[in-house]
Amino acid sequence: MTINELLLGTPLSGSPLVGKARGVYVATSEDRSSHMIAMPVMFDDGDFKDRLRFFGVYRSGVSESHIAVI
Repeated sequence: MTINELLLGTPLSGSPLVGKARGVYVATSEDRSSHMIAMPVMFDDGDFKDRLRFFGVYRSGVSESHIAVI
């Protein structure tokens, strides 16, 4: 599944749009008990220079999942 979302600010931030998130979300097993996400998030300062990159795996029935933020 493709991720393509706008990141919206609050009235206090002074801007309705603060950035964009684009990436993929994939079920990684036949029984869909494990999912992978890879997504860069770009913050708007005119030409989207600032980014965070997320990569993680979610497993159903496990008490915690891990995500890397770069």
